Amino acid sequence: MDQTLSPSRDIELSIGGMTCASCVARVEKVLGRVPGVQAASVNLALERAHVRVSGEVGLEALAAAVERAGYSAGPVKSVRPDASWREQIELMAAFLLAVPVVLDSMVMPVPKLVPLICATLVQVWLGARFYRAGFLALRAGGGNMDLLVALGTSAAYGLSLWDVFAGGPLYLESSVAVIALVRLGKYLEGQAKRDAAKAVLGLQALRPELAHLASGEDVAPSRLRVDDEILIRPASVCRWMARSWRARAAWMKARSPVRRCRSLGARGPSCWPAR
Repeated sequence: MDQTLSPSRDIELSIGGMTCASCVARVEKVLGRVPGVQAASVNLALERAHVRVSGEVGLEALAAAVERAGYSAGPVKSVRPDASWREQIELMAAFLLAVPVVLDSMVMPVPKLVPLICATLVQVWLGARFYRAGFLALRAGGGNMDLLVALGTSAAYGLSLWDVFAGGPLYLESSVAVIALVRLGKYLEGQAKRDAAKAVLGLQALRPELAHLASGEDVAPSRLRVDDEILIRPASVCRWMARSWRARAAWMKARSPVRRCRSLGARGPSCWPAR
């Protein structure tokens, strides 16, 4: 997509692979280093980056900078996709494979080969995403939570693998439990992010397209300034008034067919009957 952006334009990117605040700081840092970027802010919950650019900054350049840092980037999607069937199957497999390992360490002994096979499947198959994300973070000159999970579980699995032949105690349940619980946490976090994104999109849909000024001019809501007088006409909805319960009550009790409001910025509007 060899698309260029117009000067001083605000754009949004969808960012994937972020897990913590350090990821947010890293993405903002790499975006800020792209020539022509004036400012960049990243939202972890929505997994979005808001970038202000000037000059001919290509959209590919922004996405490439984020991908070099170990994350995915692309155009913003209106609706976040639900969890894939593969993610759900892998989550169930992690807990099913953890059962014989935990039984061997806490309840009843089983042949050592059984927990070793189960732990190997969890470490190599279900833990591959942590190794991949940790490697990308190291390549970018940083670290993240995936790198910590990969190091901790590898240490427990490697020591247990040695003790299988040396006759020492096994710590396979530690690596298996960490991977399974972290995968569960990521699954629940993804569900919460999807619900939050849908709620935010629903609130954005309530925003009116035009505001009617008392001077007779119709402007976009983003162009409203403090002390602007706005007309609330019958059958029209000024949704941004919902941020102030007092203003909403005054509007609902009004007897005048047209209301005149003054923008007060963050405090919401102040309304009175138009004459």
